[in-house]
Formats: sequence, structure tokens, C-alpha cells
Amino acid sequence: MGRHRTLEILDLKAGYDASEILHGINLHVDTEEIVSVIGPNGCGKSTVLRAIMGLTQWSAGQILFQGADIRGIDSSRIVAGGIGYVPQLENVFSGMTVTENLQIGGYLLPRAERKRQIERSYELFPVFKDRRAQAAGTMSGGERQTLALAMALMISPKLILLDEPSAGLSPKATHDMYGNIVGLPERLGMSVLIVEQDVHGVLEVSQRTYVLSMGANDFDAPSDQVMDDERIRLAYLGEGD
Repeated sequence: MGRHRTLEILDLKAGYDASEILHGINLHVDTEEIVSVIGPNGCGKSTVLRAIMGLTQWSAGQILFQGADIRGIDSSRIVAGGIGYVPQLENVFSGMTVTENLQIGGYLLPRAERKRQIERSYELFPVFKDRRAQAAGTMSGGERQTLALAMALMISPKLILLDEPSAGLSPKATHDMYGNIVGLPERLGMSVLIVEQDVHGVLEVSQRTYVLSMGANDFDAPSDQVMDDERIRLAYLGEGD
């Protein structure tokens, strides 16, 4: 029996005001699958995630989450419906403690459930267990990014969207972040869609990869084959014979 589709994007055209950024994007993410989206700066990668979350204007196309079209749905309802989102910037509240950040991540939950989810977060990310009262702004970049991930997981989403999770991180912090991400499907039963500039790292943790160029699909392939494609090596990795 084949996998079910958690997310399907069909011929999506979207952008900001009169500027169309995405010119007919198509992609899908199956149940408990990690999928990456790569491409040069300005190709529309982050706009794909913002479109899913209802943060851009669509002119055409569909986004289906668990079979239902989510066009026109308010962002908070999209989160409540089971999609977690970790933006690249300003994804934690620096002046607030770890526990307070997690409470905000679970603001849609009843109080008792929110408390249970916070305790689960400390089990998933033991680094925070003895640092519950520490302000997020005093943590390293990798720790803040991990906290942002923990916040998004508070609602037990079926799909989590990660916008360049390695941005600004050291190689070790990047390795640790990918280590957290790769276990999410099996441990928590969710699908993951990652937009990344760190091509090498994301190809190691994802099953399939979409390559975008100028707001449109260039090609897609199993992640372990993408690095061998001459188009990737020349256009995105600066390599070639």
C-alpha cells in the first residue's frame, strides 16, 4: 500500500501585491516523509512556505493539506489544523524564558494539554530540561533554532515547515539541528518540508528534493541522486568538469 499525501501543491502562482514570485509550482510531501526544496537565492523557496501558511497572495493553483484545500484559510487556523512553521528569522522571543516560549508555541491548546506538551518537549530536547528559566536571547544560535523547532512541535503537527534551519549556524550546530529533524517522522509521525541553502546537509536528511529556478520547478529527484546531477553541480554548487 502506497503512502498518502500529506501536502500537495498544484500549479501554485503566488506573490506579494502585484509581484508574482511563484509561477506555477508543483510539489508534494507524503506521510512521514522529509522533502527538501533548494535553489539559488531569490528563486521563491521561502515564498512556497509562506504561501502554505496563508502569508502571501495567490493568483492561481491549489494547496491541499490532507486532501483539503487550504486557500483563504487564516494562518492561525492552518496551525490549529496541523501545520507547524519555523520561519528563518525572529522565530523565538528573546526576552522570554524557554518555558514561556513553549507556552506561546502551544497557545492554542487547553492548559492541561499545553503543560503535557511542554514536558514532552523537555523529553525530546533534554538540553532545555535544566534551563527552563533561561532567556532565549542568552542561548547560542543552535539552541535558539532548536527552541523554535520545539515551539512548532507543541501542537503535534502532521506537517512541519522549516525555512533554512541551518542559517547562521556553525557546522556542529547545523549537524545537531539536522539530527533533530531526521528523527521527526518516525518519532512523532509527521512529515517535514525543508527550504534550505545548505544543499549538502539537507540532501542527507531528506528523501526527495525539488530544485526551483526563477519561481518555477526546475527538476526533482530522490535526494541521493540530486548531488550527482550536473545541473546541480554547475548551477548551485559551483562544481563541474
